[in-house]
Amino acid sequence: MRVLTRWGKVVRSLHWTRGLRAGLAVASAMVMCHMLGRPMGWAALGGFETILVDNGGPYRSRLMTMLTVLLGGAVACVVGSLVSGTLWPAFVVTAAFCFAVTFARVVSQPVASTSVIVLVIYFAGLGGSAHTLGGALGNAAAFLLGGAWAAGLSLGLWPVDPFRPARVAVAECYAMLADFTAGVEGATRWGRQGRRPRHARCGRGA
Repeated sequence: MRVLTRWGKVVRSLHWTRGLRAGLAVASAMVMCHMLGRPMGWAALGGFETILVDNGGPYRSRLMTMLTVLLGGAVACVVGSLVSGTLWPAFVVTAAFCFAVTFARVVSQPVASTSVIVLVIYFAGLGGSAHTLGGALGNAAAFLLGGAWAAGLSLGLWPVDPFRPARVAVAECYAMLADFTAGVEGATRWGRQGRRPRHARCGRGA
């Protein structure tokens, strides 16, 4: 019985809405590519990665994070696709690209949130089948279109804020702390007003 109760809590704690939204973004991108007779992988990857970096919060920060993963992922796709071939050029470029992306985490929060995903996209391009400029640009365009659709879905059509309950709980804790602090300050002020100066008590006693 305890096991079932524990599993029930785990199931209820999962972000079902976020998962369904990711499934819709990826599936719709795949269906559209299939109807157009285009490969589905990069468009689906763009939609999935864009949904993945959307952790809620203000719209501006969410938009900046999505734009970062889209632009960085497109660049990573092109670079990874073009360097694949001989071993040593690929090794040098891969080492330099990984160092640059990892070091860029100190630049801003969106870069820090998306650097690992950008590296994943780079290795997807490195191991892909398109190693010409035209093929790399086509894959990058599909990635951007799939990600743009996912961003529009996340920000406009189906916004989800998975961490809102946690922020509401923290806000309630701070409100309770503010009330407690106000009560302590009021009690301290009342005590000071009710306490007479020492020299006045001494003078009355004399």
